[in-house]
Amino acid sequence: METIGGIQNVAKKISGVIQEAGILLKVVERKRGGLLAKLHFTLSFVWNALVFRPTLIVCIHINFAVVAYFLHVFLRIPFTVELHGVEAVRITDPLKRRAVRTARIVVAPFRWTMGNILRQFPEVERRSFILPNSVDGERFHITGKPEALKRTLGIGSEKVICTVARLSSLEIGGKGYDRVIESLPRVRERIPDIKYVIVGDGDDRPRVEALINRLHLRNHVTITGAVPDQALVEYYNLADVFVLPSKGEGFPAIVLLEALACGTPIVGGNRECGDEAFANGELGILVDPDDRGAIAGAIISIVSGTAPKLLKGEALRRRTLEVYGLEKSKARIREFIEAAYAS
Repeated sequence: METIGGIQNVAKKISGVIQEAGILLKVVERKRGGLLAKLHFTLSFVWNALVFRPTLIVCIHINFAVVAYFLHVFLRIPFTVELHGVEAVRITDPLKRRAVRTARIVVAPFRWTMGNILRQFPEVERRSFILPNSVDGERFHITGKPEALKRTLGIGSEKVICTVARLSSLEIGGKGYDRVIESLPRVRERIPDIKYVIVGDGDDRPRVEALINRLHLRNHVTITGAVPDQALVEYYNLADVFVLPSKGEGFPAIVLLEALACGTPIVGGNRECGDEAFANGELGILVDPDDRGAIAGAIISIVSGTAPKLLKGEALRRRTLEVYGLEKSKARIREFIEAAYAS
């Protein structure tokens, strides 16, 4: 079983709010797979639009918006589109560009992403909407160190760094797990007993494992493979610091919020957001994602307890939920749906 990705997470939350509002909803989901899966999704999308005749199509990814655009042209059904990160940096496909220009509302979870969109499509500014990610504080919570998981992973008294990410060759360097591996020798100079746990799998795994072997870190890095979504709480609680020095992905990335809700401080990339996103150091540390020394320094600072402003445990969780809790997100989603219907 694989972890539910960020896009699926967003779709689930939006669907839930729409249903709570009493609006009849039909979900068409894109399954994993190659050409046949894409064809099945497209045919299902079109068929449901013809039969269901929705008053609004909500697209959670720009690839879906191309189909929605044609449905809009032929059936006059309005649609919205959400762009999440790297896919918004440079949109060159003519149909995707036309879909963005035609969408009733253009949505992004990060200001950095919206900035990329508006740089290419300034005309959609009045139809733009920021819908930040959020976290379910009931589902993600502090449990203490999971002893059974420690035994499974062969972890004793070591301090634990954790990253949750899909290991995709399409995003080499994007999530930053390779740069965390490259920073480990510096971390080990200060904290010898350290373990880096990468939760995820994908076609980039052979390259990552080759890097681990080249740096002689086989005893200090574990790749778990894909894990059930419900197991993530244990991994977040296992970690002393959660690290995602990503590029092309802003804050609040969902996995960062999930870690924070479990009381685990974070290290993130500073390319896409300012320090205010991390509550000026209360939630974690921002670093240049290409600076291995800075990544190592931030990890050492948090694990050793010398980060000056950093909140811990319940205080860290409470501050996260104040800003990024599910109820605030639901209110924002309702504003989005109202704006889509009002436009």
